[in-house]
Amino acid sequence: MKYIFITVMMMSISSATIGQKSAGEQLEKYVSKYIEMEINLEEVPGVLIGLIDGDSTYVFSFGTAAKGNTQQLTDSSIFEIGSLTKVFTASLLQVLVDEGKIAYDNTLADYIDTIHLHPSLHEITIWNLVTHTSGFPRLPTNFSIKNIDSNNPYKYYTDTDLQYFLKDYHLLKQGTYLYSHLNFVLIEKIIEIVEQEKYSEVLNHKLLQPLHLSNTTYDLDSLQQERLAIGYLLDGTEAPFTAVSTFYGSVGLMSDMQDLIQFVRFNLELEPSNLQSSLVQTQAAQVNTGISKDIDVGIGWHVVRPKRRYYEVISHRGTGVGHQAYIAFVPETQTAVIVLANARNSLEGLGYFMLKMINNNWRRR
Repeated sequence: MKYIFITVMMMSISSATIGQKSAGEQLEKYVSKYIEMEINLEEVPGVLIGLIDGDSTYVFSFGTAAKGNTQQLTDSSIFEIGSLTKVFTASLLQVLVDEGKIAYDNTLADYIDTIHLHPSLHEITIWNLVTHTSGFPRLPTNFSIKNIDSNNPYKYYTDTDLQYFLKDYHLLKQGTYLYSHLNFVLIEKIIEIVEQEKYSEVLNHKLLQPLHLSNTTYDLDSLQQERLAIGYLLDGTEAPFTAVSTFYGSVGLMSDMQDLIQFVRFNLELEPSNLQSSLVQTQAAQVNTGISKDIDVGIGWHVVRPKRRYYEVISHRGTGVGHQAYIAFVPETQTAVIVLANARNSLEGLGYFMLKMINNNWRRR
C-alpha cells in the first residue's frame, strides 16, 4: 500500500513542531493500519483523510489518484461532494435568516406565486424544508421521466420540470423527517428570489468568499480542472463528470480537502469569522429523524448521540457520480474528520472510526 502523510498546519516553535510530528507519526500508524484492514484499494483507488485535533491538522493520502498510475491524491485534489452541498446551502440560509431576509416560519406561498403551487404546498415552511420535515419525496415524482442517464441523473431535469411538479403534486402528509433532495432545491430557488441573483453567486459572496473557500465551486477554472480527481462507479469503470441543471443547492458543489478543513475549522470556532454565529446555529438539533432515537437533524447537519454520556457528533455525507465525501466533528473537543474518496463506495464507517480514535474512544476530556 502506498500512502503519504501531510501536516497542513506547521508550528513556529521547534519543540511544538517535534511534538506535532510525533503525534502525526502515531496517527499515521493507526490510520494506515485501519485502512489496510478495511479498505479495498481495488474498489476505492484513492482515499484522503483529514483530521483536526484542536490547533493541529493532518492529512493522509492512501492509494492512487487513478487506476493504473502511481500519482497520489493530495489536499488540493478536487472532488464532487454530493449531498454535502446541503450543509453549505443550509449555512447560507442561516446567514440570510440572521440578516433578516428570510424567516424560518415563512412558507412557500410567501415566496412563490400560489398559482404555481398546488394548494397542499402553501403552508410548507422554510424550517420544514431545511429539516426535511416538508413531506416532499426524495426526488420530484416527474424526475424519473428525465433521468435519461443513470450515471448523470440530474443532467436533464430543468426548472420547467420543477414548476410542473410544484403545480401538480398533492402533499398528503408533512411534519415528520423524510430526507429529500427536493427540499434544498426549493431553498436554492427561494434564495434566488430573495436576493434577485443567481444562487451560485449569492453563495460565493455571502459564504464562500468570507470564509476564504476559493476551491469550493460549481464551475472549475482550467487549473482546477487539472486537479479534479478521476472518479469511479461501483462497477469500477471511470465515472462521468456530474452535470446539474437545477439541483445546485442540493448536490452540485465540488471542493478540496483544504477548503473542507477550513470550513470545519470555522464550524469548530477555531478560526475567527463574522459568520461564526450563523455557522454554530446550524449545528443545533431541531427534530428527531425517526431513524433512531439518537439521530436528530439540525440546520443541514445531522446530529448523532453515540451514547448518553458522550458528546454529540455533527455530521453529513455526500456521494457524487464517482466520488464520496464525509464530514464529522465534535465541537466540545474541537476534533473532526473529513474523508474524500475517488469512488462511490461509502466510507462513513471509516470516518466515524477515525473520529472515535482521535477522541480516545469517546472519553470526555
